[in-house]
Amino acid sequence: MTTADSPEAALYLDPEHATALRQRLRALISAHLPAGWLGPFTNDRSDLELSNRFCEILAAQGLLVPNWPSEYGGRDADLISSIVMREEMWAHFEPRGPQYYGPNWVGPSIADYGTPEQKQLHLPRIAAGQAIWCQGFSEPDAGSDLANMKTRAVLDGDGYRISGQKIWTSWALWAEWCYLLARVEGAGPGKHAGITVFLIPMDRTGITVRGLDGMPGPHHLTEVFFDDVWASSGEVLGPVGDGWQVIRDALSNERVGVARYARDDRLIAEVSADRTYRDALPPERWLQARVRNRMSRLMCRRALWFQDDGGSHDFIVCAARLITTRSNLLVADTLSEAVADRFFENRYTPGAAAGGAIEWFWRYMQCGTIATGTTEMLQRQLSRAMFRGERIRVTPQAEELRRSIDKMLTARGGIGLARNAMLEPLVRQELVADVETMIESMDPRQGHLEGVAAAEVCRGAGHVVLPLPVEALILRRPSGRPLGMLSPHGRLEHGDLFPEWEVLGSDGSLLRVPAATDLLGSKIGPFVNRTPLTVLGPGEALSPTEEALLSVLGSWYVLGALEGALDLATVYATERVAFGAPIASYQGVAFPLADACSELQAVYELALHALWSIYESPATARVDALALRWATLDTARQVMRIAHQVLGAVGLCDEHDLTIISFALQARLRLPRDLSASMTALEQAAERDGFDSIYLPVGLSSSPGFG
Repeated sequence: MTTADSPEAALYLDPEHATALRQRLRALISAHLPAGWLGPFTNDRSDLELSNRFCEILAAQGLLVPNWPSEYGGRDADLISSIVMREEMWAHFEPRGPQYYGPNWVGPSIADYGTPEQKQLHLPRIAAGQAIWCQGFSEPDAGSDLANMKTRAVLDGDGYRISGQKIWTSWALWAEWCYLLARVEGAGPGKHAGITVFLIPMDRTGITVRGLDGMPGPHHLTEVFFDDVWASSGEVLGPVGDGWQVIRDALSNERVGVARYARDDRLIAEVSADRTYRDALPPERWLQARVRNRMSRLMCRRALWFQDDGGSHDFIVCAARLITTRSNLLVADTLSEAVADRFFENRYTPGAAAGGAIEWFWRYMQCGTIATGTTEMLQRQLSRAMFRGERIRVTPQAEELRRSIDKMLTARGGIGLARNAMLEPLVRQELVADVETMIESMDPRQGHLEGVAAAEVCRGAGHVVLPLPVEALILRRPSGRPLGMLSPHGRLEHGDLFPEWEVLGSDGSLLRVPAATDLLGSKIGPFVNRTPLTVLGPGEALSPTEEALLSVLGSWYVLGALEGALDLATVYATERVAFGAPIASYQGVAFPLADACSELQAVYELALHALWSIYESPATARVDALALRWATLDTARQVMRIAHQVLGAVGLCDEHDLTIISFALQARLRLPRDLSASMTALEQAAERDGFDSIYLPVGLSSSPGFG
């Protein structure tokens, strides 16, 4: 199986049928919606009618629920078709309007838990584009803490009487049905006990809807009151009193089912295509937004991939939602600053910047940290999973390979190897032969599978900050010389280990340099040469694959080291007791750890993508490698500071492993380029080769513009 044929290939590149679907959807949007469409959430009823007609058009062409099973009105489409559908709809300001709930998560929830009668009643209408749903989740005194709900369902004959209040019930003024949560009394102890899902028609006696306008605009912050509302037993979805699993699966679909990154991607492309706006900000601002957006896309696609493989996978879903929220806000700020005082022009301003899309997008994104679960709730869920032992979510194949590598390196001394080498640098010489035996016959130049194996070796080596230039050994030249990268000032970590090196210079030339004869010997950068290395002459020709691998494998090493730091901090947080409780129980500790974990998961996905592009997208490999390098360094600062803060003074002692990781990692974070220099290199490469994304600038894309 080639990389392009692997099940994961769709995470990075649309196959032909997905590309055709994307173009078809764009053509339909262009043909049936006005230029500059920003969605139906206005006070003009005709906008809703237009959205409803578009849903019926999609349904008639089998495009509203293509990924649903055929028995429920779908076409049994594959995962990537579902992803493309989500991306195109959200990027173009969700032309399905309030009906996107049905295809994305209400319908799948009914398909999974509904009775035959419920499926027959609801699924055909959703699939036909003729059903608007709202969700009765949040309450004034509970918000995202759904288990704290006060809405009650009291048994009354063969049904229930429901009373309570819901808020932020988007589209309730339009909805025909409500996916409602209420608590049935007497179901047992525990805050989740009694939670039940009801499928209630909105015209039922006792339901009062009050529209609230707000920052996101009309039809978003609606209140709904339930006053002794009757619900039959046939309107219960799933088990009575045991609806928590039902809602967990539904929320898991909702949090990553909306391709929020796609709208960001399209807006960046459209706005930056105008030179006036593009030049209003330095290039690094646009690239930071693009890199973070790519991380969001990869995270969300990976979460959907795991879900498609079975299970709700709360860990990866929460991590993906955290990353996406922060990416959304970064993009909103970037775009609003780029258009300057034209930011105030809205969709009703003639000739508005980007048709008023920026003003609308910024307003909508201010609720990003609250919608579909607050940031704090996601952090809580993620931290709890971490404290149970979950870490970066990887594929089963990678997990098996990583375990074997960890076992080998732990047997050889683990972090103790770095500690000893810092005291006695010659210890590293004894390790070289041992590690070369481990990587014997490993050559990532041969293909993607070999590249994955090499990357996992580097990640494992980083986890124990193995005091060797592992990627340099893996990428030995035909001459036998290790391959490294020289800083602009002639410094090279571990340069003393070999008689000669071949190094990539800061100007892109390949050079031969001799062994370093003097090391600084300081705690920070103990294996960095004191005086610049001299150049002996040119090296052998270096392929673009080798150049990209050198950078990418180095980032995998740093990723492993950051995982090691996070492991130490997480375990310590569960063991350290302060004020009578483990410090893991305090939000000030748990939430930053959750942030660090989500950031590392995003870097891991970016690292997989960069590795893949070396073999399958060589034209973008250099840019992708540099994007990974910048993101890895940016994340390293955050993770190491969080780890040190959690461990406090304990983690500052030379005896502690975290101190060893911090010292041993510094040279890799600063050589050959630090964070700022890495961004400069990325800017130059992106200017030459472009930055791959879903949406290209206006004039290069068939995506309808903003008018």
